[in-house]
Amino acid sequence: MKLPCSELFNLKNWHNCQDVHTNLKSIQQLLDNEFNEGVKDYKNQNVVIMGSVHLGENVQLNPYVVIDGPVWIGDGCKLGPNCYIRPYTVLESNINVGFGVEIKESLIGDGSTIAHLSYIGNSIIGRNVMLGANFCTAVERLDCNTISLNLSSKMIPTGLLKLGTIIGDNTRIGVGTSVMPGIAVGSDCIIGPHMVIWHHIKDGCKAFLKLHKIPFKYLEFDNIQ
Repeated sequence: MKLPCSELFNLKNWHNCQDVHTNLKSIQQLLDNEFNEGVKDYKNQNVVIMGSVHLGENVQLNPYVVIDGPVWIGDGCKLGPNCYIRPYTVLESNINVGFGVEIKESLIGDGSTIAHLSYIGNSIIGRNVMLGANFCTAVERLDCNTISLNLSSKMIPTGLLKLGTIIGDNTRIGVGTSVMPGIAVGSDCIIGPHMVIWHHIKDGCKAFLKLHKIPFKYLEFDNIQ
């Protein structure tokens, strides 16, 4: 089956397309309308598979993985123990997913790695991306308003109440980093650990927190409005 992600990733600078977020809806429609494949008996009895699920060749599912379809998992993917793959997720091929990772309504490109205890929701992650442990995408605004896609210094209204991140190909992000809703990160970037990404990061950027020699102190907030 040819999924829409194949066409998406063949576009030059696909992650800079202003309507890139609409591909999530296209994938949902495909999985709903055209994809109907059930996996009843997986060789590992400690794996739970529900609904329509495609498993490619040489897929490795470790104990206590839960897959709730519709879900597409391509050839050569490896899912660590205790992973939770929720509906409308597409993993292309040769993707490594670490222990305790949760993914929902997202597209992950060929050859990417998602380290343990990470969460990815409503997002498009490119090919050969490395996400460190405890990576997290925020998908919803605290004020419950619709999300605008922050792309190339432009704010593009999406009309969506939930939207994670768009990350270009070959980007590497360190441990403990979070991305706010609707933020796009370019290709070939290196993002250091323990960062909170609030704004668009253009292609090829390197970003790290500066270390200070002063001792850590708790901040005190008075008269919060």
